[in-house]
Parts: sequence; structure tokens; C-alpha cells
Amino acid sequence: MKELSKEKIFEYSSKELLGVMRFDFYDGGLANQWNPRDLIIKLNDKKEIDLKKLQKELNYIQFDLIKSFDTVVSFCNGRGYDNETLVYIDLQVAKYVIKLVPVRDSYSYIYTYLKEVR
Repeated sequence: MKELSKEKIFEYSSKELLGVMRFDFYDGGLANQWNPRDLIIKLNDKKEIDLKKLQKELNYIQFDLIKSFDTVVSFCNGRGYDNETLVYIDLQVAKYVIKLVPVRDSYSYIYTYLKEVR
């Protein structure tokens, strides 16, 4: 599978935003919450998006690529709000812009953008 990139590797628009996954490692483990946008609901109603594949991609990012707070700190080259970092990954179903915040009691965010309508 692909890796996270600090270089912006694709264009994206707020009109393509499917949803935002927020996550943190406050108590040592990963806690997350999905916040869908209207677009993903419309696409799902018309059967134009595979939500199971999307979930697999989000899980891959969270549990295989990011894994832990230490990984966030490593990507950001240190702790603190001054070290917030954007990383990107383009997978099969969606494009992802990930805002990593290397502060244990703050959320990081995975912005999920539509790649194409099938």
C-alpha cells in the first residue's frame, strides 16, 4: 500500500469533502469519530460510493500508517502546536489530507475527499 507524503500530491476542494475523521491518543489508545458531510450521504443513497472500502482505507491510515501518538510526533518532528503537519495520501476510493497535531490532548483530523464518482 501507499505511504503518507508531506508533499501535496493532489488538488482538492471543499466541494469534494466526504467527511472528517477526528482522532486522538489522549488515554494512550486511539479514539476517533467520523463526521460525514452531505456529499457522502447523497453518494451512498445513489450507490456511487463503496463505504466498506472507504472504511478500510480510513482504518489503514489510522491503524497501519499512524498507529500511535509517537508516530504523530515523529511525522511532525516534535511535540507542540508549532509542529502541526499536513500529510497526504491518495488511495483507491478517496484522497486524504491529514492534519497531525502532536499534542496528546488535541485532535488530529483526516479530511476525506471524493476521488471520482463511479
